[in-house]
Parts: sequence; structure tokens; C-alpha cells
Amino acid sequence: MRTKFLSLIAGLLFASILSACGGSSSSGQSVSTGVYKDAGIVSGLQYKTATQSGVTDKDGTFRYVPGETVTFSVSNVVIGQVAGAGTITTFDLVGITPPTSSSGIPLNNPASKKFQEAANISLFLQTLDDDSNPTNGINIPSAANNVVANTPINFKTYADIFAIRLYNGFRDSPQFKVFIGSCRTAKVWSGGKVIAQSGIALNNLYKGLGITPTVYLQSKSTNSDNSYFTY
Repeated sequence: MRTKFLSLIAGLLFASILSACGGSSSSGQSVSTGVYKDAGIVSGLQYKTATQSGVTDKDGTFRYVPGETVTFSVSNVVIGQVAGAGTITTFDLVGITPPTSSSGIPLNNPASKKFQEAANISLFLQTLDDDSNPTNGINIPSAANNVVANTPINFKTYADIFAIRLYNGFRDSPQFKVFIGSCRTAKVWSGGKVIAQSGIALNNLYKGLGITPTVYLQSKSTNSDNSYFTY
């Protein structure tokens, strides 16, 4: 009896160790881990698959069973979904390879719209970052996942053909601004929060992915006294 009891305890301990290591799902399938990257490793981002769910940890890690689709979100705002992989970037969410020259993003065509969508998602994530410094990683405060967007946020927000306004269509959208305002009211951040600049966010995204493009975007920033500068 004593031998059987010890064998039972050993079996339970072994099962607990496997569970803690995330070796398999409840269906017995092998569980893999991946990392989400934008302008930096993204932590605090919600994810969900058919068998796994949680938030990305400090290393940007999420879990999935090979073959599953991973849906990423902040509260009820879905930023995109894609097949699970060892590394997922914002460009993967929209299904394009990051263009490295202006010829890769001609205006008013499907490639340009996918690029804008990726830029909008990146702007959203970088604005939520707790210290507004995505170069050291993007950390989405847990409180942001409790703020409900009452109006759907559309990352497929496109503007007109003028480059200076093209990538500010999402930044200036009421739905996005209302959500950030709701986060401020909920004190998601300890201090004030400024919405990231579109051009700077794109620059941070490329730097974070280690890509040096020959893509240039003229952007404009207006100050409180209505003076402005372009970059």
C-alpha cells in the first residue's frame, strides 16, 4: 500500500510539473510559445486561441497550439489575428512584409492600405505604453484591459492622398480619441498621456523590428498655440 501511495504522489507531482511548464493543452496537444513584437516587446496584450488565453508577459510571450489562430486585443478592441508562430509582428497581423522602400507602398492601393493599417495598430499600442517610451518595450497597463470601447475602433481608417494627412486619419479619429480619454479617466496611467505622433510611431516600429527602410513620411505636429513643425 505504501508503495502504491508513493507512486500516486510521484505521478501527481510529475503532472503538476508538466502543467506548470505548459507542455501540453487539455487535449494533449503540444503547446508552443511565441513573442509579439512592435516597436519593442509588447507585454500586457491579451491573446486567445481555441485552447489558450491570457496576456503576454514581460517578455512578450503568448501560448498557442501549432495550427491555431491567435487573436490579440486590448479589452474589447481586437487589433488582429494571425496563425500562431514563434514571432509575430504588427505587420504579420495585416498580412504584409514590411516595405523597405517607397515603391512598396504606393498611394491608394491595397498594399498602401495594409501598410496604413499596420501603422494605425502600432500607433494604438505605442500610445498605450505605460512610460511612452516604446524603445524599452511596450507595456500595456492591466487597467487598460478593463476599459471598454463603446464605439468600435477601426484600424482600417484611411485618409486622403495627401501624405501629410494620410497617416493621421486614425490618429484623429473620434473613436480612438474617446478610448484614450476613457483610459485617462480610469487612471490607466499614473501621469498624463499624449497620443503618439504617426510618423514617430512608424519610425519606432521599424527601429524596433531592426529594419532600416528608405521610406520617408512627412508629418506635422501642431502646438497648443497653433504653431507647428514638420518632420
